[in-house]
Amino acid sequence: MNFYFIIGSNHFYLLNYGLLFIVFFFFGFYMIRLLIRIILYPFRILFYVYHKLTYYFTGERIVYIKIPSKFTYFEKTGIIKILTDKEEHNYFLFLLMLDKIGEEEKIKKVILEIPSLEALEWNQIEDIIKVIEKLREKGKVIHAYVEEGGIKTLLVASSSNFRYCGDWAQFITVLPHFEQFYLGDFFKNLGIQFDVFTAGKYKSAGEMYQRNKISPSAKENIIELIQDKRSEILKQFLKTPNMNQSDIKKIWNLFLNQSIVSATELFQLGFFHQFMDQVQLIDYVSENKSPFIPNEIEHNIQGQGDAIKKDKDQKYEEKTDKKIKVITQDQFLKMNYKKNYKLLPFITKPESIALVVMDGIILRGDEDDEAKSGTINAKGYIKIIEELKESKEKAVIIFVNSPGGMSDASEFLYQHIRKLSRIKPVYILQGNVAASGGYYISCAGNKIYAYNSTITGSIGVLRLRPTLYNLYKKLKINKSKLMFDKTTEIFSESSPLKKESKELLQKTTLDAYQIFLDRVARGRGKLIEQVKHFAEGRVYSSFRFKEAGLLDGITNFIDLIQIIKQELGIKKEKKVMLNFYPLVKFDLKEILNVKNLLTDNRIDILNRGLNIFKFLQKDLYISIDALNLYFEKWIK
Repeated sequence: MNFYFIIGSNHFYLLNYGLLFIVFFFFGFYMIRLLIRIILYPFRILFYVYHKLTYYFTGERIVYIKIPSKFTYFEKTGIIKILTDKEEHNYFLFLLMLDKIGEEEKIKKVILEIPSLEALEWNQIEDIIKVIEKLREKGKVIHAYVEEGGIKTLLVASSSNFRYCGDWAQFITVLPHFEQFYLGDFFKNLGIQFDVFTAGKYKSAGEMYQRNKISPSAKENIIELIQDKRSEILKQFLKTPNMNQSDIKKIWNLFLNQSIVSATELFQLGFFHQFMDQVQLIDYVSENKSPFIPNEIEHNIQGQGDAIKKDKDQKYEEKTDKKIKVITQDQFLKMNYKKNYKLLPFITKPESIALVVMDGIILRGDEDDEAKSGTINAKGYIKIIEELKESKEKAVIIFVNSPGGMSDASEFLYQHIRKLSRIKPVYILQGNVAASGGYYISCAGNKIYAYNSTITGSIGVLRLRPTLYNLYKKLKINKSKLMFDKTTEIFSESSPLKKESKELLQKTTLDAYQIFLDRVARGRGKLIEQVKHFAEGRVYSSFRFKEAGLLDGITNFIDLIQIIKQELGIKKEKKVMLNFYPLVKFDLKEILNVKNLLTDNRIDILNRGLNIFKFLQKDLYISIDALNLYFEKWIK
């Protein structure tokens, strides 16, 4: 017994020494950091004086911004940014940068170069417009230049004070509409049959595989969505500065009757103020000229149809003020950095808010998966949610942009987000679409917000199972089955479903629907009977869901941050820090993967071939949720 007591004592002393070592190590590390700060502090004072003086003597500026035609919702780590040659623009950081321009008193005018924005999602268009409107409210004059695009591009341009383009420009003015293949007869001819199990009258995502035309309920739902979207677009156009309402309505009628509209037609109706290119525009704005300028341009060297420039020092007869310097986006950020440079940045740190981006189809994923762009793999995102429970962020924004996915994966995410929302406030911001599973996980947050353009709802469950029995028969393929139990053919594509299997699938579909209803009712503080009317699988525009009490508000990204600051008791003028989750991390294994040696087309062909091979080789259970098809492998 004494022997064991001595060992225990030694362990006790070792533990104490270990703790002392850790304490001294961290204390020493802190002291070294403090010493370095003290040594370098005189240099910081010099930098502070230099930045403040250079900012003070900076005169009025015009900032030139080119809106990216594509964005990413995800932020990359430093090493990934270095290794990636493709320039990517973070959507949220771009919005924050535009918002900062509104706070800068030395910026009086903004020149926006607007490329074709048709690849952007509607919520992104809405966010950009809202920030431009805020700039105008703060006294900034916005000059926009466009030369191609469509409705989305023109809609962003419409939020500017003055609009310009080249006289050669043409715009694709196709308004929101619907077109989809219906493959029921095609699959029937091939010998493929689909069994559909639904809970919700309007849950129609599987119709294209089973029917040869759209169903009346789906048609009703889609027409309502299109009408809502067109109405929203018209409302935004009606807010166009420096235009008569009657002329805007003429433009709208032009869009309704023509799918291609020329710049000349829009100029004649007053949408564009002048024809020019972006180089000329920079000169005009920086020389403080009126936007209503003569169309003739004088030149140093005369060509056919040109007017010769008579005076080198004056391009036009119109007298101009002193030229104002035009700066780029990067130069503006440097200017902003100088303005906000602090002597003691480590004394008061801003409060931080977590921004978790969930974009894509909702899948279960594997235990070792990390959260990444493209899909919402539940296993990877659960790790982030667990981390946020212990983090220092005061609140969490979860940006949900998803048409749905696997019901069990949605439930996993719902449970973990709900637990997080009992520790710190969780705000859901729904993106372009948050339907089915996207709305499911939204209900776990403390509050749900959406854009005007958000498509949401689709509260219902749909399962689709293919039967390839007739196809195999045509191809002379025979598949032997042994030890099949009463409903085992559910997981085999080679057998038609028996009555018991159909009943089981319908029962489990209804069970999943009841759980979905419970999560919605609980998340919104309502009874199941109160939400059931809106839970028939129908997809809604956000304002209709807001009226039903299934959303807390309609807002945008920048305004949501202000709402959160107000609810957290943070002063409006005080800065907050946004921490992005997930970060796109460096993965050497993925970079060295053999697939990266192939072109995208070859990878696509290989993937398609492998998918067909797997489909014929293994038993699959196929489900459809919301608007997407996914394959779920069952291991026996």
